[in-house]
Amino acid sequence: MDLQTLSNLFASTISPDPNVRKAGELQIRKIANEEGMISALLQIIATDSVDLATRQACSVWLKNRVYNLYSVDTTTNRRTPDQGIIANSDREALRAHILRLLATSPSRSITVQIASTVKNIVAHDYPERWPTFLQEVKALLTSNNVHEVHAGCVATLEGARAFRFRPRNSMIPEIATDLFPILVNIATQMLQTPPSAATEIPTMLHLILKTYKTSILVDLSPHQQSQESLVPWGKLFFAVVNLHVPPEAVPSDEEERETSEWWRAKKWAYATLGRLFHKFGNPSQLPSALQTQYGPFAQHFVTHFAPEILRTYLHQVDLFVTNQAWLSKKCQYQIFQFFNECIKPKSTWVLLKPSVERLVSTFVFPQLSFNDDKKALWENDPVDYVRVAVDEYESFATPVSAATTFLFSLASNRTKSSFMPILGFINTVLRSNSAPQQRFGALNMTAALAPWMMRHPDVKGNVEAFVLQFVTPEFNSPEPYLRAINLNANFRAVAAALDDAELPVRVNAALAITELVVTQPSVRTAIGPQVGKVIQDLLKLTDETDLDILNRSMEIMVDAFQTELLPVAVQLTSRLCETYSRLIKDSLAQEATDAGNVDLDSINDVDDDKTHLFKSDAVDFLEEMLPSLDNFISYGSDVIKTRPDYKHMLVDIYTTSMTSEQLGENDRVNGSKLAESILLNLRGSVDDALQVIISTALDQLEKSQTASLRLANLEVLVNAVLYNPSAALHLMENAGKARVFFDRWFAAINGDNLLPRVHDKKLSVVALCSLLELAPAAVPQSLQGGWPGILGGILTILKDLPKAIAARKALEEELTNDDDDDELVEEKILNLNDEEEDVWDEDSAYLEMLANEGARLREKQDKSVDGEDDSDSEDEDIEEELGYISPLDTVDPYITFKQALTTFQLQNSSNYQAATTALTVEQQTVLMEAMRTAELNSTTPVQA
Repeated sequence: MDLQTLSNLFASTISPDPNVRKAGELQIRKIANEEGMISALLQIIATDSVDLATRQACSVWLKNRVYNLYSVDTTTNRRTPDQGIIANSDREALRAHILRLLATSPSRSITVQIASTVKNIVAHDYPERWPTFLQEVKALLTSNNVHEVHAGCVATLEGARAFRFRPRNSMIPEIATDLFPILVNIATQMLQTPPSAATEIPTMLHLILKTYKTSILVDLSPHQQSQESLVPWGKLFFAVVNLHVPPEAVPSDEEERETSEWWRAKKWAYATLGRLFHKFGNPSQLPSALQTQYGPFAQHFVTHFAPEILRTYLHQVDLFVTNQAWLSKKCQYQIFQFFNECIKPKSTWVLLKPSVERLVSTFVFPQLSFNDDKKALWENDPVDYVRVAVDEYESFATPVSAATTFLFSLASNRTKSSFMPILGFINTVLRSNSAPQQRFGALNMTAALAPWMMRHPDVKGNVEAFVLQFVTPEFNSPEPYLRAINLNANFRAVAAALDDAELPVRVNAALAITELVVTQPSVRTAIGPQVGKVIQDLLKLTDETDLDILNRSMEIMVDAFQTELLPVAVQLTSRLCETYSRLIKDSLAQEATDAGNVDLDSINDVDDDKTHLFKSDAVDFLEEMLPSLDNFISYGSDVIKTRPDYKHMLVDIYTTSMTSEQLGENDRVNGSKLAESILLNLRGSVDDALQVIISTALDQLEKSQTASLRLANLEVLVNAVLYNPSAALHLMENAGKARVFFDRWFAAINGDNLLPRVHDKKLSVVALCSLLELAPAAVPQSLQGGWPGILGGILTILKDLPKAIAARKALEEELTNDDDDDELVEEKILNLNDEEEDVWDEDSAYLEMLANEGARLREKQDKSVDGEDDSDSEDEDIEEELGYISPLDTVDPYITFKQALTTFQLQNSSNYQAATTALTVEQQTVLMEAMRTAELNSTTPVQA
């Protein structure tokens, strides 16, 4: 197809006429696999005479094509059956022309598409198939043409982004060595020009700083640790942070100013300095696994750079709070993050400590007060106000959340020197008859610090008086935001606030009443008679706001008032189903809208919707879906048995979980658990699915890498045997894998703790007993020789079963004791030590654990690359699942065994004789003990 025709075709895809647009899209789909298609598109995008919108349409199609089809690896490409791999000639054309196209891009929107294309090509082709990439980028960066320099900056960033999450890759160290010296010189020279409204300089500055930050997400290369690199880059970061941007160089509107190129550049400078300190430059918090690699750098950084960063940030804060300079919210957030990092190391704490009280009163307090932004949000979108105010996942990267975290860290890590002055400031504000907005800030700080106040020996005795004096009067405040912030202490006021006219007040009341139920037994008693209304209020709020945080309130209330809620359980469940259905339909409607084709009338079957959702958006959330699916099967088995469509959906979810390339081994474990639930709960009702389940599990036998998946998949087959022994053996024999399965099964039975849980042992015992009861003619010829060994396998399991049951009971008792100590676990830690040494807290320990695990995984990967197989040593212990409920819980394995052995003796006497005479003395002892236990349990049932 010639260029003009192809250009016209892409122009038709942006036609306002839907028929023309659809015809164009269909024609493009027909010719998409033709060799030379991509080469032609590169020419069209580069042709100035072609309409800009058409060139953009071509660039979008090109980006998507490369993203989906550039990889030749069938496990990573996203090719559908009608799509072909990009031809080699087109790949060569891309590598030859894409950077030049980037340099001549006519618009930012096209640049974005081409940049993404560059990233995907580099990720697959460097260095083997595109060894000259860095040299080509270097030529662009050293050009005298500003557009080529800009293209070089973009290409460098995309190269770093392509390899940013790959540990120990060669790309980023090569970029740092070959290109970073050029980038830092470019940026330093650009800063010599006074800031103006022109965007070329701040855009390239932003790209350069973002590139550096991207390069240090995982590792800091040896070159970047050297003085040769650190000094010029450090000077650049400080210069950008200290740069005064005049008002005429940025938009006057604050929201637009937040996203302006100058302030985006500043944000990346702040973020990079913070990352260097947090990840690599803080020796007191540096995990032991990283000490060898970064220890010397960290000592140098904390001595020579961290103090200067702190002084610079304190100066910027002083300018901001005195209205001499403006700071974007992103920059404020980064400053708070750095201050927070400075609290635990002694070397930086001694520098920060003299400024803490001033920071709390002038920088933290205004963030937590009720300002014009909060007022506008409250009035215009109260749901969003609540989302931002109470949902930490919605607002974790804001200066408000960072200021709160800063208070938390001071209270926990430097209690002795910081906590009482902060409380003193709060008291001063509340006693001085301050404005409502400031009282809100003080009470907001109080609510944040309440857990520490309740533990502090000098404070906890005065909390009640504080509440009576400052909190209770605000319950009737004319300002609704003050009523909302105070809902944490008085039950009657909280209950009344559930009917407040203002939605944020009602949401805060719901959250407060939840906390009171958890912490105050008297409140739990008082709320019992009216818990139905509270639940209805929670459901209504959930429907109005879709706030995830209210789900926790619902869970706590249902758990705390199970008996009281029985009369309204059906109504409650119906409302929950309605809410769930609405959310699914909203999701599907949004999906259809995004695709440009929505038909709400067709969205009418919730179960079909759930399956559709799982096959698309929710496929990654099988672990979260499994408890609900298991409950549906366990408690709704009578209904499911009569619905072939439901059974098909469940089996389809299982097979998808086991075969989807998008899912990993943990998802396959959960899929196997779903199959087990199907086979155990729907006995006799899924005969037509047995072959699919067995063949899927047999295919996985050789693929499983982890012990948990090996066991879970094996137990799907064991459950199939238990479901229908004769049919299962017949299907396995037809597949030629019956002997393979039995070898794996008995290897687990005779192995060292390879059936570790009580359920594993009971399942195998009961399934083996079902085999003992098989008529001799039903046993496949290939398995008959080993049939007497089944008895020995059962006895091997029964020998270890008492020990497993005892271990499970001990774990249950331990869990009960842990539940009793929950309040102690949740209490906040106070550091009342006089010595201002380095602080190592649970966050530090968590980072230590993550670093050690990362080191372990890298070592495992290195061994794998070197051809060493250490899979056995990497298997982790499979722990008892105390919350797992199974139909086998009520089955006594000893009674089942006795009955099966009797049947075995009567109908298969020759094999019975062979099995019993082959028993060792130890096995004979276990057999007699099992018979005695069966007799005892027959008269006095016990729960195993």
